[in-house]
Amino acid sequence: MNEPLSEKQKERLRILEPKLNNAITLQNFEVAKDIVIDLQTLLRPTNHMPRLIQSKNKLYELAIELNKLDFAINGLLSNEKVLNQKSRIYLETISLIAICYLRTKNIPLA
Repeated sequence: MNEPLSEKQKERLRILEPKLNNAITLQNFEVAKDIVIDLQTLLRPTNHMPRLIQSKNKLYELAIELNKLDFAINGLLSNEKVLNQKSRIYLETISLIAICYLRTKNIPLA
C-alpha cells in the first residue's frame, strides 16, 4: 500500500511533471530521462508505482518515436511485471510493448 504524499513531494511533482511533459513535447529524450529518474526517486519510496509508471510510459513512448526501441522494450517489459493486469496502465504498457515489437518486425511477440 502506498503512503500519502507529503507536501514537499506534491510541490516537487507540480514542478517535475510539467517539465516532463514539456521535454516530451520538445522530444528532448535525455532531459525526459533525467526527469523520470527524479520522479522515481520521489515516488518509489512511498510506493506510488502507477503514477511513476505513467511517467515512465511517457518516456518509453518518446523512445519509440525516436527509434530507441531497445530502451523502450526493456523498460516496458520491466513495468509490465509490477502492474496489476486489470489496470488501465497495464493495458497501456502492453500496447506500447506490442508497438515496439511491430516496429522491430517481431510479429510473433507483438
